[in-house]
Amino acid sequence: MKPIQPNYTNDLRKISKQITELASEIQEIKKLLGSGDENPNPAEMYPWHFPNVTTTADYFDGEPTTADEHNK
Repeated sequence: MKPIQPNYTNDLRKISKQITELASEIQEIKKLLGSGDENPNPAEMYPWHFPNVTTTADYFDGEPTTADEHNK
């Protein structure tokens, strides 16, 4: 005699419906909050693109830019 197999089809349909409802509510919340640009430019996502950040490539006029110029 085979064991009885539970039928999860109805439960899975309910879960699928709840996930769909949740996803639509999240989209509404994002619209209300004004989440901004959906596809930001990846080249502008790094911290060195912020206006208050400097890198080692930044230097002032008259400063030596290479190690050889420092040793003169």
